[in-house]
Amino acid sequence: MQALISRRSDPSIQGEVLGVNQSASAMARILGPMVGVTLFFATDWHALPYLLGACLLAVVWLISLRLQQETG
Repeated sequence: MQALISRRSDPSIQGEVLGVNQSASAMARILGPMVGVTLFFATDWHALPYLLGACLLAVVWLISLRLQQETG
């Protein structure tokens, strides 16, 4: 994803865009486990955090496929 973001961003603000991407990545690393643990213990269905993670991964994968088609 980092490579796709760097190739699609305007060269004059590429550092800024990559910095925002790193910030969002760090926030996901903080909030992801908190949400996962909350979903695991708040419901009787312990597969819910894994299903949510798989769904989010599928969405990002589809977006990356579409971006690759647009650029290449």
